[in-house]
Amino acid sequence: MKGFVREPDFTNVKERYSYSDVARSPGLFAGVAVIWKGQASNVRESGGGIQFDFLVGYQDKKNLEGIAAVLFPFSLRVPAGVPLEILGRIRPASEGFTVDGVAVHELREDRP
Repeated sequence: MKGFVREPDFTNVKERYSYSDVARSPGLFAGVAVIWKGQASNVRESGGGIQFDFLVGYQDKKNLEGIAAVLFPFSLRVPAGVPLEILGRIRPASEGFTVDGVAVHELREDRP
């Protein structure tokens, strides 16, 4: 069955789960792709990759839904304090969950 599952990208993730949905029951979302808007904080390199705290919902600096630890296994530029949209897969942890990063892009003011 895994051969029939496509790698998620910003165009083929149809269900949009909120941070609160995932935080309530992380085990139910194991391996599920999410797309969230927000800002990166505490960006740091980690073993050839990059990790940061993602401030979900904070892209306009008005509403913070929650904070998710994100890990990308490859190096990329993630500016702190800039509105971003991330795509990642949920990984349940002993306390809550983390997000395995797949892709990220900067949000511009002229785009929703």
